[in-house]
Amino acid sequence: MSSSSRTNRSKSKAEISKTLSSLLNQKHISWHKVKIILKHNSNGILDSLRRQALTRACLDPFVCQICLKLLLQKTDLTVSQRIKYAIVAVRCHNLPALETIVYDDVSVLYHTIPYVDRDGDGIDSSGRDGGSTLLHRVCDAHGWNEEVIFVLKETLENSQDGEYPHEGMFEGGKVGGKNFETPLVLAIQAGADLGEIVDHLRREYPFYFEQKSGRLPVIIAEYCYDMTLFCELMDLYPCILNSLHPNGSSPLHFACYYQNEDMIQTLLDKYQKLEGRKVLLQKRLLTLNEEDMSPLGYLVLNVGDRDDGNAWRCINFVIEAEYVYFPLFHLVCYHMLDAIAKKPNCMKIIRQIVTRLQVDLCHVDEVGRTVLSILIVKMASCEDIKTRLFAMQILDYILEGSMNTASIKDGSGRLPLHVACEHGISWNKGLEKLVKANVTALDTYDPVTCLAPFALLAATGEQLDSVYRLLRQHPNVI
Repeated sequence: MSSSSRTNRSKSKAEISKTLSSLLNQKHISWHKVKIILKHNSNGILDSLRRQALTRACLDPFVCQICLKLLLQKTDLTVSQRIKYAIVAVRCHNLPALETIVYDDVSVLYHTIPYVDRDGDGIDSSGRDGGSTLLHRVCDAHGWNEEVIFVLKETLENSQDGEYPHEGMFEGGKVGGKNFETPLVLAIQAGADLGEIVDHLRREYPFYFEQKSGRLPVIIAEYCYDMTLFCELMDLYPCILNSLHPNGSSPLHFACYYQNEDMIQTLLDKYQKLEGRKVLLQKRLLTLNEEDMSPLGYLVLNVGDRDDGNAWRCINFVIEAEYVYFPLFHLVCYHMLDAIAKKPNCMKIIRQIVTRLQVDLCHVDEVGRTVLSILIVKMASCEDIKTRLFAMQILDYILEGSMNTASIKDGSGRLPLHVACEHGISWNKGLEKLVKANVTALDTYDPVTCLAPFALLAATGEQLDSVYRLLRQHPNVI
């Protein structure tokens, strides 16, 4: 090739770049002219100019879609870079550009970002949705609009062939052991109306929505205090009432976790109408999820905090409506000690319950259990050191509050000392406290086994030292 030909060729490339640059710097770009240049002179265009054209195309709602498609095809782009342009199009309400980007490569819908880019590429700097897809990010930034609706539509339709599994507005998961929010939650946090989104999903994707309806209670519990929508959904989709989250939580778990008093009342009233028996309602309130927490337990755990007013309103409603017919303190000692023991203010919780509910520490519940008998059995069976020490603190608190508690017999006529000896409680781990609280119990025989306390403890085959200590306290019993 002659030097003059090379010079003409270089001049031609320079002229093409100059012409395109001039077009891109205009306020209103003539995309038809840009398209002509791309069709006939694409090899002579600098990569930086093509990328500039892509950015301007995403900013301009009047862009020529054929022109944008040519730009996408002739520019070497990673999936992350394509996502960047898609996000710009959404931000500018540029549906034509968004459609072109998605139709050109649907993988932009499913590519996940395992960490938040902080080098200015514009993907997200909130730091909270690592591992999320395009639908997560547009919901997070824009809530609910025409462009988000389009991304949802394409995400669901293209995931049906199994190559790109995605749950749409309910897509969640873990990245690096950390949970990230679903697009639905992100949209609500961005200001979208849950009712509007639900109406759209029910109308456009009825089968999909019915499948996912069990995921709504957790969202309603956290974000809704008008139960109109929830009541409507329960009537249309009765399965919601008994739906379980992947962690085993029921709608009632979430209502209590978020202390949503209106939702608690709505659910319990609905369950009562369907089941009629309050024993079943109490069972629901005490059912454990996979985290070993019950709905009632979530309420109790918030007692003693500075802002525990709402928790107390929920507890008082449950008690006053007689959905819990056993004494609450008995239930706490029987079902919730392990969870409460993990709280730094565990004894404050106990004191608050006893004081605010005016608990009678001598009360015998409907199945014949006293607070002390429950606590003693818990102490004997507990393998966790922290829970055992917590139970000892409660034992001290109960005996200090009323020495008479050590003299109260359970439904079988047994004293706390009998129960402690039968379960092998040692002298240093509670037995001494019970003896000092009721020395006369050493003279009594267990009505079930007809054995004296020392003999009852000896029959366990353990705690020999504790047996001798009992005898030293009252040697005449032999």
